[in-house]
Amino acid sequence: VLPVESDVVELGRDLALDAATLVQSPPNPAPGAAASTTVEVRNLGETTESGVVVTLVSRDEEGDEQLAEATVPGALTPGASVVVQLDWTVPPRAAQP
Repeated sequence: VLPVESDVVELGRDLALDAATLVQSPPNPAPGAAASTTVEVRNLGETTESGVVVTLVSRDEEGDEQLAEATVPGALTPGASVVVQLDWTVPPRAAQP
């Protein structure tokens, strides 16, 4: 009896944010101001994805701070893309020494 060989391909999430589509409005908001960021989410995989969450995070030497979160509406089929909008408030800056 010969061993059975199988080619198994795992189909997992293969999602991407397209940096070329990232738009922030206003472009340089002041601390405490309302802002909005939009970005295109692409499904580069082979399976339909749903419940996809996009999170906007501010990173500095003090750590990470979540600014906003948006869920992609509905299902994102293979090859599809959708623009999501994240509305947030610019955090106050730390006092300069």
